[in-house]
Order: sequence, then structure tokens, then C-alpha cells
Amino acid sequence: MNVKGLNLDIDKAIDNICEVSNRSSGTTRSILYIYLIVNILSLIAVINSYKYNWERQRMEYANLEYNTLKKHLKQVLPTNTALYNEVQDSIRQKREELNILLRSDTENFTIIRIPILGNCFDLNDLGLISGITFILLGFTMRFTLTREINNLKIVFHAISERYPDDANADQFKDSGFDIKSINYTRRRHHYNYLSMNEIFNFPPLQTSAKSTMKARLGKAIMKMFYFPFIVYLSIFANDLSTVDRGIRVEPIHTIISLILSFLFALAIYYTCRECTRRKITVYGLYCAIYLNDYKYPEDMPTFNARQLSTLKFDEQTTLADLIPPLNEKK
Repeated sequence: MNVKGLNLDIDKAIDNICEVSNRSSGTTRSILYIYLIVNILSLIAVINSYKYNWERQRMEYANLEYNTLKKHLKQVLPTNTALYNEVQDSIRQKREELNILLRSDTENFTIIRIPILGNCFDLNDLGLISGITFILLGFTMRFTLTREINNLKIVFHAISERYPDDANADQFKDSGFDIKSINYTRRRHHYNYLSMNEIFNFPPLQTSAKSTMKARLGKAIMKMFYFPFIVYLSIFANDLSTVDRGIRVEPIHTIISLILSFLFALAIYYTCRECTRRKITVYGLYCAIYLNDYKYPEDMPTFNARQLSTLKFDEQTTLADLIPPLNEKK
């Protein structure tokens, strides 16, 4: 059905609709980048607060050496002036090293600084601040993915209506060209144009069988939106591990923070799940369009990640093969 060496006269109006859809996809990616950066910074803050991190180990080792030197000083006779002064100098240097490490721990690990904005907050408030941030970004991501899905449906509908298989059949009888093949190539042109804008999706393409999602890679990409939930669980677990100290210092504030953090975790899980479902729908739309000769199906199937990530595309695969398993109830 390929048409080569022919001016296809692509409709500029359809190209403009495709460009709008691509811009909405770009907005989703921009928010995703911000979301990932916030997650990575939060994860780094949690790792740095862990009591067995490198900085704390250096501090513990320096403190051990400091105490050893103090014990050694008690055993040195003051009459042995050279050795006595040498040990005192070592104690002084070790004390300065401990002060530097303690200052570094307070400034870099206990206090969290927000890049660009220049603001800072205490590590104990990380659960509340990151929870609110994750929820806001998660709902924003959910909304942009919904708009991306709707825009893709609009553009694929427009492509199917603009380039049907039976368009102007009477006018092409004597032209020597098959309008069905021409419009198929036009639809494929727009499909490829849209798929080129996908970064975290691998829509099926005729050009390369390797462009489709493989089982493991596909599942990983489709589940990537659960990363914020995993990060927040680590933050929540860190708060739980220090709850005894928090109750001794500020019991009411600690209990309220734990309750809010638990509620935030549920909300973050919800946003992650909804974003994952919408990302699966985006990939599923491309699969359905690809298997239906680049036309919008009259009966659009529902999609699930496991079957889409293991779906194989070859010349024998059709939309009829795709719909039944995707519509099966879990």
C-alpha cells in the first residue's frame, strides 16, 4: 500500500492540529522533568539523613580518634614536654575537624536548601513539604496527560476523516493512482510525525521492529510514574525511624506530621496510579491506530500495561487480534 515518488499534498490544517498535539505532549514532558528533579533531590536528602551515610561515618571515626587522643594525653607525663605538646596539638586538630564535620552536617544535611529559589527548611519537615509538592505535581501531570490523550484522539479522528479510504473515488478512476493507498500513506505520514515527538513511548513503526516496546523495558517505562511514591515511602520510613526522638522534642507536631504524611502517601499513590493509566492509554492509542491502517477505530479498546508491553507487531497482527485480550477483565 506504499506510495512512492508522488506529491501527497498533505493538508496544512491537519499538520497544524498535529503540531498542537505535539506541544501538549511537550508540556507533559516538561512537568515530568521537574517532577523527576524534585524526586531526585528529595531522595538525596533522605539518603544524606541516614545515620550510616559517609559523612556520619567520618564524624563517628573522628570522634573515636578524638576520645582516644584524650585518653592518651592522660597517660603522658607533663614532664615529657615534647610528647605532651604533640598530643595536645593532635587533640586540637581533631577537635577542629569535628567542628567542621558537625557544621557541614548541619548546613548540608540537616538543613535542606531549595535550588534556584534559595529557600531552606529543616529535614524534619521534608515529609510535609515534599508530600505537598508531589501531590501538586502529580495532579498537574494527571491533567496534562488527560489533555494529551484527548488531543491525540482529536488529531487521529481528524486524520481519519480527512483521509478516508474511499475519498473522491470517482475523480481518481482515470488518474492511475489508488486513492486508498495514497490516503494510507498520508495517514502514516501524520502518525510518524506524532510518534517522533514521543520520548517515553515507543510507538510501533514500520521502519523498525526494534522501535516497539520490549517486555521489560515497556513495563519499566509504563510504571515509571510510581517512582515518586517509592521516594515518598522512603521519606515516610525515615520519619518513622526517628519518631521516638521527635516525640521527646515535640510530640504533638510529630504525631500530626506522621498522620499527614500517611494521608499524603495515599494521595501520591493515587496520582501515580492515574498517571500510569493515562500513559498506558497514550501508548495504547498508538498501537490501535497502527494496527487499524492508521485510522481511528470505531470500537477503541481499553488498555492494560502487561499485555501492551508484551505485544508483538508483525504483518499478521491486526486490530482484531488486539481488541479481545485488551477488553478482557482482569
